[in-house]
Amino acid sequence: MTANRARKKAARTRAAETGENYTTALRHTSNGSDNGTDNGRAEIGALVHNAYRNMVTRARHYTRISDEVLPETQTWTFVGFWDDDDHLVIEDVLEGAVEDEREDDGEHEGGLFAASGTGRSQVEAWMKVLEEYDPQHPDVPAEPKPLVVDSGEGIDALSAAFAAAPIPAKGTFPENITSTPLRNAYRARQALPALEAYLEYAGGETIASGIQDLLSDLMHLCDLLTSGDDLDQVHEFEEHLASARRCYGEEVNGE
Repeated sequence: MTANRARKKAARTRAAETGENYTTALRHTSNGSDNGTDNGRAEIGALVHNAYRNMVTRARHYTRISDEVLPETQTWTFVGFWDDDDHLVIEDVLEGAVEDEREDDGEHEGGLFAASGTGRSQVEAWMKVLEEYDPQHPDVPAEPKPLVVDSGEGIDALSAAFAAAPIPAKGTFPENITSTPLRNAYRARQALPALEAYLEYAGGETIASGIQDLLSDLMHLCDLLTSGDDLDQVHEFEEHLASARRCYGEEVNGE
């Protein structure tokens, strides 16, 4: 164990015994030097340096993981370490499945980390790595909760509920969302502008009446539509509804 790691371990022990926070305990923990003043300054300097290094590392992490969606699935290797909060910090993203040949010098008490993931973007691959190794990581979006809105309320209440919900923004679907509940919450959000526009155009008091009237008018629309040159062939609403039910079932099951 290096002197730095030993000092960190001693600081955690002191914090547990005295009730001090970790930073205070670290400042009062000796690293073996006889010069108390210089020792304290060195420890404070080390804290500042480490804080700066961690800040820069996290900045690299967030800027290096690209959300660019590629035409085909690719593999990336995420290289980094475990931080003091037992979360992954990524220092580099390499193309392909690359073996980690670094030697652990003890700088990071949690140890080094490297793992590969696949996807059409680095973000999608990174989410898959997190699902396996660090599901509580801050990068992992929160699972959506049901929107508590009474069907008798107006569209503004539904819009406000969506605005407050942790649902991915437009443009991130589907490649960068690996969670089935999040994918379906995104799909639900896609329906909101259609319902808002319909109620503004046709009028309506409640969410329930808006959905019912929109479906009813879509049935009338299907009666007017023809298929190709056969003017007698209309779009059967029930056929579209059956097809929609199949798609909905597949999406709910994550297929």
